[in-house]
Order: sequence, then C-alpha cells, then structure tokens
Amino acid sequence: MLTFVMSTIWVAGLAYFLVWLVVTVGSTLYIPDSIMGLTILAVGSSIEEIFSAIVMTRRGHPEMAIAGSIGSNVFDILMGLGIPWLFRNLMRFTYQQTPYETAPLMDDSALATLTVGSPNDISVMPINANIPYYVEIHSRGLVYSTIVLFVAILTFLLTF
Repeated sequence: MLTFVMSTIWVAGLAYFLVWLVVTVGSTLYIPDSIMGLTILAVGSSIEEIFSAIVMTRRGHPEMAIAGSIGSNVFDILMGLGIPWLFRNLMRFTYQQTPYETAPLMDDSALATLTVGSPNDISVMPINANIPYYVEIHSRGLVYSTIVLFVAILTFLLTF
C-alpha cells in the first residue's frame, strides 16, 4: 500500500511539473496553453504506453496490452491530474475567478466530450430508396472519435 501511495504522489508531482514546464515553454514561444496541452502533452503521455503494448503483444498477451492502455489513461486522468488540482485548490486561500482568455480550453473540451451522449448504434442508409441495403455499426467508437475530433477542431478554432 505504501508503494502505491508513493508512486501516486510521484505521478502527481511529475504531472504537475510537466504541465508547468509545457505552459512555460508555450508562453515563451507565444503558443496558447490549449494547443500545447492538446498536442505536446497528449503525445508525450502516450509514448510509454505504445512501447509497453508492443512488448506485451509480442509476448503473446494482447489483452494485457489493451487493459494496460485503458487502465493507464484512466489512472492518469483521475489521479495524476486530480491530485495536483486538488492541492492547488487547497493551497488557495481566496477564490479567484479565472478570466476566459487565460482559462485552459482543455477543461472545456473534456466537459463537452463527456456531456455529449453517444447512441447505441449507427445506421447509414443510402439516399436512394431503391437500393435495398444499409449498414449498421454497433459501436460507440466511431461516434466518440468523431466527437473528440470535432471538439479538438473547435478548440483549435476558438484558440486563434
């Protein structure tokens, strides 16, 4: 249990440091925080998961690769980002409204992604009624990917 708590503290501390570093470099180069977060941090946090998934798949455990990729992202979001934000808010003695121009748009895009529901299936029907076929996709992955792509494009457009 102690090693789990210590590793969680290290992940939270390093995530906070990484975000601070990316924001500092982005402000030095006049790049908005949302662009840096959606590009640099997203790519940098997924590289180790790619390598571990490749190793697990080559060893004959593809289910471990999938579970590790999903579990790592869930843990990073809930603990690695939640703990630094919790400490930051606990250290503030006064509530301070953040102006919209300086508010990170990553929070807005995550909120928009979570609030938009996805249907259970997608039906693609042809425009011409004489064609007797249609395609059903019983997956939420396409809808979720489309929503994430739309929110990312909208975030980039709102930033500039």
